[in-house]
Amino acid sequence: MVSLQSENSARKVHCLVGLEISKKIIYFFIVRLEIVYIFAAAKKYSKKVQRDFGMITTN
Repeated sequence: MVSLQSENSARKVHCLVGLEISKKIIYFFIVRLEIVYIFAAAKKYSKKVQRDFGMITTN
């Protein structure tokens, strides 16, 4: 009975650890995607700003 109990709790712990790891991986990928998206948006925005700035300086 004791051995079965400990095995069960060990399995629970293993499952929880697996869930935590998968959550971390998913979180990591989401963060990576957000960073890429932010960089892409920033590049786009900076190009627009540079163009506007160029128009201002040429005029």
